Amino acid sequence: MLHVGGFLSRIAYETELATVKRLYDAAVKNSVNMADPELHKWLLNRCLHAMKFFIFRPSTPSPEVSNILSLAFFGASPHFNIYSSVGVRNASDVRVMNPEMKGFIKQLPTLPEEIKTGASEMIAVLQNKHMIRQIMLEDVMTELRGRCLEEAEMVQCSKWRASLPRQPNFDQQFRQQFLSAAVFRKPAEGDKAERLIPLSTIRTYINPGGLVPIDGPFPSHTLPFSLSKQLGQNVLAELFGWSALNLQEWVAFLTSPPPGELLGPEHDPIASPIFAEKLLMVLAKGWPNTSKANQDDIEQRLSGIACAPTQEGLILPVNAYFPGAHIFPDPIFLQYPYQRTA
Repeated sequence: MLHVGGFLSRIAYETELATVKRLYDAAVKNSVNMADPELHKWLLNRCLHAMKFFIFRPSTPSPEVSNILSLAFFGASPHFNIYSSVGVRNASDVRVMNPEMKGFIKQLPTLPEEIKTGASEMIAVLQNKHMIRQIMLEDVMTELRGRCLEEAEMVQCSKWRASLPRQPNFDQQFRQQFLSAAVFRKPAEGDKAERLIPLSTIRTYINPGGLVPIDGPFPSHTLPFSLSKQLGQNVLAELFGWSALNLQEWVAFLTSPPPGELLGPEHDPIASPIFAEKLLMVLAKGWPNTSKANQDDIEQRLSGIACAPTQEGLILPVNAYFPGAHIFPDPIFLQYPYQRTA
């Protein structure tokens, strides 16, 4: 009879959860995104009441009574419904939220805090029976593969990744999985259109204390500074295998193909005297800290394009002279800051 009582209790519980599921699914279908917070709260409380009601506390004088009822209740079926962040789901599909993941885990069914704290006894039993578990790495990968993260979510996701204990073998293996799965949305800024950025395409980041100016522009393989500035350089380099964008890489981007085709003439050193001047000033400052091989590459790239600002406009660097070089009449001088003569 006690076994039957446990089975009947389970039937009553599952009937109530089936009703909640039907109401929730209908609400989602009608409102698209379950926008009514009052309805959501009402359904959650119905489920919470059921979970608190069917708790089998130790019985007296014999604890066997409650034990048998509990075994029959939980053993009636391996499919145990509970209320999650996305409605009623099988407990095996629901995860207990890790606070460090709250900022980017959105699609994965997770346990609402009200259920976790309000029905803590039931949740403890489900966890002891391995019917509900914590978020695992494969759950994170499923989330990343399933949707495009917003930039703020990508920051939180990267910080969570950085918080994991360092394990060289694991780090190398998980890096490839993580970078292959993660995609985030860079919102439009001014005249810059929205972009979807797969992390697998990133190779470099901006070092705020480095030689390349933080206002760019930057190649597509450079992580947006708005994101990288919130993460330590050791995270970007050690965990993700990226390197700081150097002057040679920046000049290579600015000279082939012409940036005017990609970013507009204001960032083209052969179309904008102001930007050409900025480029040469940056190079002058960083030249002593640039390797000989990179110096040679930069020199080769710039020597063939008209990027030297002078009183006559932009000309080839080889045809321009520093002010004061009066070696022949009317030389063309480099002009800093740029002021075009009439």
